[in-house]
Amino acid sequence: DTLHYAAYAIGRYSDGRFDPDEWGRLTFGSSYYAPTVFEDADGHPCVVFWMRGVQDVAAGWAGAHSLPYRLRVDQGRPVLSPHPDLLRYRRESTSGVIDGLAADVTWVPGHTLLIWHGTTATASLTVENAVLTLQLDGEPCQMPYTGGPLRVIVDGPTVEVSGQCGVVGGPVAAAGASVRFESDSPLDIGALVR
Repeated sequence: DTLHYAAYAIGRYSDGRFDPDEWGRLTFGSSYYAPTVFEDADGHPCVVFWMRGVQDVAAGWAGAHSLPYRLRVDQGRPVLSPHPDLLRYRRESTSGVIDGLAADVTWVPGHTLLIWHGTTATASLTVENAVLTLQLDGEPCQMPYTGGPLRVIVDGPTVEVSGQCGVVGGPVAAAGASVRFESDSPLDIGALVR
């Protein structure tokens, strides 16, 4: 019952045998586990995870799937990006407020990004000393940060953050009928609609 993280290995596959050259960490935080790898309709490798801690006890359910991520190798390291099919559901927003609880945000970190559900700050992201910290209900989840934009997806009771160094995410207490974003650096915000 000790939760660790999803790892990866890069190596050589030949004659039915895989010989790893390098092992590394793919996920961060305590939510992601049990990855499933599949090919999408275009033949690209993809990954989806179970997410722990996402639940509504009163409604009688627990657990969730992560976003589907497309997998690629960049400079000898696997990189997960939200599946491009997600863009079909994205609608640009001219304000920092999204009616509904699903949003797709691109953030080039300055220092802090706050995520509000209704009038409650439910998550924050900070970058200091090459470390990204996602704060969820008092629990900090950290992963390395080497630069570049981060993709932040809020979907009801979950927040997922992906970048060149991996993915980090977990549950949030979604409340109200909107989600709002505040940052000291530019944001590209879109609503996700079905």
